[in-house]
Amino acid sequence: MPSPAYFTPVGFGGRYPRMRWIFFDVGGVLVNEEATLKHFASTIQGLLAGHGIRVPVEKIERIQLEAARGFGSVTRAVISSLTPDKGIGNKVYGDLWRKARNLDEPYPEAVEVLRRLSSAYGLGVIANQLPGSRERLRRFGFTKYLSVYALSDELQVSKPDDAIFSYALKAANCMPSEAVMVGDRVDNDIIPAKRLGMRSVRVLRGIFVNQKASGADELPDAEIRSLTELIGIDLLK
Repeated sequence: MPSPAYFTPVGFGGRYPRMRWIFFDVGGVLVNEEATLKHFASTIQGLLAGHGIRVPVEKIERIQLEAARGFGSVTRAVISSLTPDKGIGNKVYGDLWRKARNLDEPYPEAVEVLRRLSSAYGLGVIANQLPGSRERLRRFGFTKYLSVYALSDELQVSKPDDAIFSYALKAANCMPSEAVMVGDRVDNDIIPAKRLGMRSVRVLRGIFVNQKASGADELPDAEIRSLTELIGIDLLK
């Protein structure tokens, strides 16, 4: 696999040697999660009603957006804010994951960007996903370009745990300094990638677009609004 000598992020003048692998988050990066988030909101509404808690679905969706500004599980934060005690919250949370369906759809540019990048880089995914994630990736046409899969539903470990990133790097036989993480979340993607010594690119779209870094150590090396912009930051040169 050919490997370019340098990767130069947008807005940064520095050069970083021998980038060999690009790892992607899935939700908000390769796929649009909007329909899944709406499904989660309506499912939470129904589960809460079963405990006598009546909440308009619009309120649940507002809380989702507010929770996504912070760090941690959005779903857990939503349920905790609406349940009177921890026992009910835990029951609703567990029932949600048993009932939840994934309704994500691929972003229009995703397959073509993966195809182009795969000619020069090893590609993989590091993602927290509902069960059946690999089949969804296959259905979307992604798997023909991906070589490494670090998926929470298969590994039973989730981001931001360093272990899921370390698994991907080991599977790729890649040093952290030779890898780029492309994600939409500061807490789950940028911080752990930087902690391990990887480079990072943040995709500014989706529910986490307003999540803020609290310091320079949480800033990505580059920010983009569409995957097509990866092609414009010297990745194919």
